[in-house]
Amino acid sequence: MNWAKTKKFWQEYDDVCKKYNYMSPKQYYRDFLIKRINKKTIWLDAGCGWTITLSPKLDKKLVKKAKQVYGVDVDKNIHKHTSIKNLVCANLENIPLKDEKFNLITCNFVVEHLDDPVKVFREFHRLLKKEGELVISTPNIWAYDPIFTRITSTKFHKKIKKIIWGSEEEDTFPTKYNANSPLKLKKLLTETGFKEEKIQMLHSSDLFIFSKKAFILSVIINRILDLGFLKYFKPNIFAIYKKL
Repeated sequence: MNWAKTKKFWQEYDDVCKKYNYMSPKQYYRDFLIKRINKKTIWLDAGCGWTITLSPKLDKKLVKKAKQVYGVDVDKNIHKHTSIKNLVCANLENIPLKDEKFNLITCNFVVEHLDDPVKVFREFHRLLKKEGELVISTPNIWAYDPIFTRITSTKFHKKIKKIIWGSEEEDTFPTKYNANSPLKLKKLLTETGFKEEKIQMLHSSDLFIFSKKAFILSVIINRILDLGFLKYFKPNIFAIYKKL
């Protein structure tokens, strides 16, 4: 039986997470937004898809809490977004918004899909006010998750994403991994006028959510990756960069 489809799933999931001190990248990102968004935040969610945190209730609270929120995505179905009203359908390499408009840009599981991350980072730099923050959450190419996605098809990714996170298939895009290591990300962002404020390597076990035993084993393996240099093999990167 698929554990993720059982009635007890979410309670058991929470219990396992607490027992092994596990927080998924999506939970980490959600908690960051709750603390970071305030009445002065002028926020662009780049590659916004149709949702911010997968929780419509929380998303609406975050949008209401901020001073102004925009979403931009190449997806022609961007109008289906559950909470952001100011929506722009555009390629991230050329966003039709004025210079220095935002003090926060978020890019949640988007960088791995970029054909030319340098062009996108330059566009983010143009759109941010001085000392504005760019927040990136993305897979680490040196971990097992990206290896798995590189040897499987986009069609398969769509099915897995729908099962695990409830995403629609048309909201899933091919992965490129052109900036997906801590060093590569830092190099490209430094070249485009950003300074690293924080980088955190995160656990990720949600790929194994189909089985409780597999999920627990993955959580334990991720705990081992906390040791020394092994942290650079953790599956996800959470980074905050500031515009110089």
